[in-house]
Amino acid sequence: MKNQHKHWFYWLSALIIIGALFRISHLDWDQGYFLHPDERLYINASNISWPKSLESLLSPNSPLNPHMFYYGTFPLYMYKFMDWIVTTIHAYGTASSLLLTSRFTSALFNIFSLILLARLAYVFFDRKTALLAVGLLAFFPGAIQVAHFNTTESFLLFFSSAILFSSLQLYRKFNWFWFVISAILVGCAAATKIVGISYAVIPAVALIPALWSTWRGYKYKSFFTWVGVGVLLGLVIVLTYVAISPYSLIAREEFWQQQSYMQAVIKGDTKPPFVIIYEGTTKYLYYLTSILPWQTSFVIAPFLLFSWGYVAYLAWKRRSYFFFMILIWPTAYFAVSGAWYAKFSRYLIPLLPYFALLGSITLLEFIKQYKETSQRSIIVGVLFIQFLFAVAFMRIYQGEHTRIRASEWIYQHVPRSSLILGEHWDDPLPLMLKDFHESRSVEQMEVYNPESQAKWEKIGTQLENADYIVLSSRRVYYSILRNPELYPVTVQFYQQLFAGNLGYQLVASFTQYPGIAKHQLNTDSADESFQSYDHPPVLIFQKNQKISTSETLRRIFSN
Repeated sequence: MKNQHKHWFYWLSALIIIGALFRISHLDWDQGYFLHPDERLYINASNISWPKSLESLLSPNSPLNPHMFYYGTFPLYMYKFMDWIVTTIHAYGTASSLLLTSRFTSALFNIFSLILLARLAYVFFDRKTALLAVGLLAFFPGAIQVAHFNTTESFLLFFSSAILFSSLQLYRKFNWFWFVISAILVGCAAATKIVGISYAVIPAVALIPALWSTWRGYKYKSFFTWVGVGVLLGLVIVLTYVAISPYSLIAREEFWQQQSYMQAVIKGDTKPPFVIIYEGTTKYLYYLTSILPWQTSFVIAPFLLFSWGYVAYLAWKRRSYFFFMILIWPTAYFAVSGAWYAKFSRYLIPLLPYFALLGSITLLEFIKQYKETSQRSIIVGVLFIQFLFAVAFMRIYQGEHTRIRASEWIYQHVPRSSLILGEHWDDPLPLMLKDFHESRSVEQMEVYNPESQAKWEKIGTQLENADYIVLSSRRVYYSILRNPELYPVTVQFYQQLFAGNLGYQLVASFTQYPGIAKHQLNTDSADESFQSYDHPPVLIFQKNQKISTSETLRRIFSN
């Protein structure tokens, strides 16, 4: 038994270490050029400092107020604290160093989620469940990807595991320690992203049987006692949130303005250009076809969906409140988020620990009738397939970023006097690379503007005068091609451009798809936000024929 326990511990440790290496490898994937737009929000908000007085601390104009509430302040303060440690030790501090430090911090929280999931699965299930669940989560490409970004998702991934673990401890037996820990964790999750407040459902559900079994037969078990405990839970959550995110209250007008805008974008009440790519997408189904297979793997994604239903069946068949507790939050979260207009890939990240756990439970239920050696073979086989998928995904970080390679090509092949056209609402190229000091003239085509004669006369003139067109991702043109009703003329423009009918021809393209050896997985069918940050395809068109503005417009409008 001792040898078996040792072997299990070694395998589990190996999985966590490999998962950790995937997460901390190539954190400088963009060489410090800030190519993730959401990361820029935290970097731009990082110019905070400790106030010199209590009055200043409690002021909306406090130097500690980040003035950025689209995302929570917990990750920002954590990133700033970690960067302070690094700069204190190494005596340097730049935005570039903060970028790497914050990504490393994000990766750490991502790794902590593996350790917590291992502990959860071992305590409440068994060694095999722990081994399989950790292996799945360690090799999920979606979890690996967000570890490379200094955004909120690694923190939410961590809180998914941590709050479920503390709440299950609370469910097993009411304990004030786990009660307070659960409440604090929910408060931290809410201070990470406002949707984190939904995690309160988990400890709240855990309290019902915990209080009933603990206080059964006691005379003070009453309605007021239950209400009191519920109020106390909410109070600790609120106090934690306010302590970590005080300026959401102190600067509440600014907070509500930004949050109201984001909620309107998510629900589709406001549709800025970067979300119209979701116009016409099917609720719920889009997550399951364009996101889940890429964040887990095409091989296991259908089984993970099945496992969700199977564990729900076990909960009903066995009248298991324990399984119900595991399912309540992810089911409620998906029921709400799956109906949102905006369906960014990152919205599914908090569900990954649950998919790993539910998939492990289901697989082990199905193979328990086999012999021990057969069970091991199946588990090893599943994990090996997932490992290969993770290795394939890591390929995108092993070479230079596509936008950096494209920028180098531009500096080497495009004359300095050339005019380059790009798309607004996307990063213009070339980047200001360290090894190249000659700038290029760049103009943005305002293709997202409503269709009008003025819009096309301006773009037509730009096309006549320009020498190159650079599409630095598929974000803009793909979203427009999906919306011919909104952009009928702009759709024709892109179709004519790609067909080579506007006097421009494709001369260079840069991609960095996942893959192993010569085999690649084209991610163009994935959600755009899964691709456009760390491996966007870049297309460069060169003018090969001088065409007048009037002729260009005739060709665009003729179809």
